[in-house]
Amino acid sequence: VYDVRVFDVWERLHEEETTNRKLTSELIQVRHTNKDNACLYKEAANTLQQAQHTDARERESDRARETGMAKDLEHRKKEIVQQRAVCLTHCSELDKHIAESMQMKQELAMLKAAAQERGVG
Repeated sequence: VYDVRVFDVWERLHEEETTNRKLTSELIQVRHTNKDNACLYKEAANTLQQAQHTDARERESDRARETGMAKDLEHRKKEIVQQRAVCLTHCSELDKHIAESMQMKQELAMLKAAAQERGVG
């Protein structure tokens, strides 16, 4: 009877040791998985941080480019307004010269007519 109880205890102890070894093995695997996941998480966090920095730099570059383009457009607009003013001035001068030329033609025509009446032409 005594040997049977000792054998039962020994058998349960052996089962517990086997279970403990399995659990220890699983725990080691879980720890390795956790380390792997921690590495992956750290890499992902670094990648995200780099992407955010890149995005911020690109946005800053875009803003600078847009600001430069806006300044260029504003400068171009001022140039066009100035050119338009010059063109309007030239058109006004041309209109004045055309009017003077028409007046001279009329005066010339009147002088010719007067000269023909006098028999000079």
